[in-house]
Amino acid sequence: MSIAGSMITIAGVVFSMTLVDLSLASSQFGSRMLRNFMRDTTTQVVLGTFVATFLYCLLVLRTIRRVEEDLFVSHLSVLLGVVLAVVSVGVLIYFIHHVSVSFQANEIVARVSRELIEGIDRVFPEQIGRGVQPNSANKIAAPAPQ
Repeated sequence: MSIAGSMITIAGVVFSMTLVDLSLASSQFGSRMLRNFMRDTTTQVVLGTFVATFLYCLLVLRTIRRVEEDLFVSHLSVLLGVVLAVVSVGVLIYFIHHVSVSFQANEIVARVSRELIEGIDRVFPEQIGRGVQPNSANKIAAPAPQ
């Protein structure tokens, strides 16, 4: 029960921390940061880890029952819940580091430049001015001298 409560609390803190970081970053660097941050797979995995651990602990709580004056507790399930809680703490530490690095100005500029280059390559897929391909099927034959 305590693991489930702590996981939902940590998930709430992470959501709050994410929203504060997003509001600060969008006010300093523009609203494009919101879209970039929400597409970040690390953020999605971290939040999913906390919610999954919480849901697992709730499901384990459903299996605890009394059978004729005995209390049935699946020790393996409880052990897995504790392991998931420890993993979640490690994920939280990684997430704090990831957020602090991802909101540095040089990281933001590098991410925007990568997106710009990908957008240019998507809009203009032709390699203009980067040399002629030797075996190109689109070669224009030079006119024959007369």
